[in-house]
Amino acid sequence: SFSLCMHSASATTASIVAQLPPPGADAIPVMWAALAAPCTSIFMPLYVDGAVPPALAAGAAGSSNDSPWWRMKRIQEIVARDPEPLSALVREHLRPLENAMLERAAEVGHKAAGMTRTERAPMLTRFMTQNLVRVWRQLDQIEAALERAAR
Repeated sequence: SFSLCMHSASATTASIVAQLPPPGADAIPVMWAALAAPCTSIFMPLYVDGAVPPALAAGAAGSSNDSPWWRMKRIQEIVARDPEPLSALVREHLRPLENAMLERAAEVGHKAAGMTRTERAPMLTRFMTQNLVRVWRQLDQIEAALERAAR
């Protein structure tokens, strides 16, 4: 089967899928970004016409709880210890949110297609920020669930 993940000597650290509608389509381009391996992360919609949430740029060379990337990396490392049950646990938490973002992104893209870039920027910025807040909350729940599973 096909997978975006690399599980060997090296590991996937992030993934991007670009959704590029044809000219004149009733949608706008969206980049779906996962901050860790796709099997332990969530694809979030990002738009060039909006301001990407500053928290997505947080992080440095060392681990940080303020960085979504570092939190996703820690989850990925925990899941690697016992991949089958732990990746299922992570997906159980992320799948509903990812599906909701996919559905809502279609609505947002449709609405944004009828606006100028300047008009749609605040809406897209707000949507990206709301999604990041939702993901952040899910990370809290996933980390707690992984701690319980480790006991």
